[in-house]
Amino acid sequence: GSRHIDIRYFLMKNRLDTGNINVIHCPIEEMLADFYTETLQGNLFRIFRDVVMMHKHMSTLKIPPMSADQELVADNVIIE
Repeated sequence: GSRHIDIRYFLMKNRLDTGNINVIHCPIEEMLADFYTETLQGNLFRIFRDVVMMHKHMSTLKIPPMSADQELVADNVIIE
C-alpha cells in the first residue's frame, strides 16, 4: 500500500540528505536499455543498434562533458 511507498521515499530522501548515495542524471542518449523498451526513431535507433550489435563501443554513447560556460540545448547542440 501507500505506507510502503512512504517508507521507501523517506529512506531514499534520508540517504540523499546524508550523502550516502548520489543521484546522477543519465540522458536518453546514454540509456542503452531504451533500445529494448522504447520505440526509438532515426539516428538514436541506429546508434543504439550499432552498440547492441557490437559494431560500436559503449563509449560512443557518452556525451562530451561541458565546461562551466557552456549550455546543452535541444538535440545535443552545445552553445557557449
